[in-house]
Amino acid sequence: MPSAKVGDETEAPAHKRSIVSWTRKAIQESPLINDPISAVVVGMLATVVLQSATTTTNILVTMVAANMITVHDAIPVMIGSELGSSLVNAMVSLAYSGKPEQFKRAFSAAILGDVFNICGLFVIFPMEMFTGLIEKVSWWIVDPLISEQGLSFKTLELLTDPINQIILQKLLEGHAANYVKSLLSKQCPGMWKPCTGYLVMLVGLIVTILIQSNSIFSSSLTPLVGSGVVTLEQMYPLVLGSNIGTTFSGVLAAFSTDPSRFEKALHMAMCQVIYNIIGTCLFYIVPCTRKFPVYLSLKLGEITNEYRWFIVVFIFTFFLIIPFTIIGLTLLPDNVIVVVFIVLLILAIICCLICVIQNSCVEFLPRFLQDWKFLPIWMRSLEYYDPFMTKVFTRLPYIGGFFRNGGSYRRRFEQDGKAHKTDDIEHKVHKLVQLSGHSQV
Repeated sequence: MPSAKVGDETEAPAHKRSIVSWTRKAIQESPLINDPISAVVVGMLATVVLQSATTTTNILVTMVAANMITVHDAIPVMIGSELGSSLVNAMVSLAYSGKPEQFKRAFSAAILGDVFNICGLFVIFPMEMFTGLIEKVSWWIVDPLISEQGLSFKTLELLTDPINQIILQKLLEGHAANYVKSLLSKQCPGMWKPCTGYLVMLVGLIVTILIQSNSIFSSSLTPLVGSGVVTLEQMYPLVLGSNIGTTFSGVLAAFSTDPSRFEKALHMAMCQVIYNIIGTCLFYIVPCTRKFPVYLSLKLGEITNEYRWFIVVFIFTFFLIIPFTIIGLTLLPDNVIVVVFIVLLILAIICCLICVIQNSCVEFLPRFLQDWKFLPIWMRSLEYYDPFMTKVFTRLPYIGGFFRNGGSYRRRFEQDGKAHKTDDIEHKVHKLVQLSGHSQV
């Protein structure tokens, strides 16, 4: 009997080591991780499931520290993890579906973060794949911080552990919205007025560091934009500050790792910091691109307000159909993938150029390109699908009322003002904001 006990004690660690080794090998050899494009999708789907980019990044930092994945392979997953956190925010915007204007503003606010991250994805991701900019810059920052090999970080762990406990216990949830409401009504005086946006960005960074969840912070801001207290332009720097603030958790997780693994973990955490800083520089500090994410969010809000069923199509297309289609394409031969993505990229660039010229100097275009009427209506307008989609979605039990067209719903609201009182909306919003907190892992 004693010998059996000794055998069990020696076999258990060996069994555990074999499982860890098998898991590490499976992750390192996975085609979904080794291919950068599919790795972006994996990161996005992880955030959709966990509803927290912070949690996804912390998992990545831990995996890098455990040598399960390299920093180079983890960067595309990290970039993808920045997407996908607007799912609950979109649900919060549905609380305003009875008031068309408020719903339009609320949905625009709900997707603003993902629109910004999509813009960053299309610019920064190719840059990273060709130059390794994020990986190199983050290493230049981390390398001087690494002292002699074998330095112990026990003292630092004593500091970070209580901070982790304080952060977890001091979640502000909806209370952050009240603070933001009073803050955004003020501006810096005199010559410092242009610095107001950067100060607001700093506030978003600090609040997100405290609550450690940009999803909760964004879902708290969505009702303020929906009710008109805060404009989308005022919310934009808060979202950018929140994106940078959420990276603090990854840095903290790196400092809490084993000293022998600290270097790789901090390198991975700094990659997320650099990515968000580059995105902020490209789409806020540069004046000509600052309004682009806000403009796209407003356009999507207008479309969703006109065609209520579009919110379901958007969620399923953006969070399910496109990701799994991309994963399917990455399983094809490399030359086929390159051809498909080049064709799609060329078409997207051509369409964007035509749209820009149509809005700025339409007279330079041939007559048939001055509008999109040369295309069949099913390719250029959602109006073609509206009768069928509205008929289907309005017949759904319990939620059919959300998908009535703006005009009919506005008339109903005017005839029966009691149907959508402010208190009812605030109650729905409060419940949905709570959901955004409880749904995170």
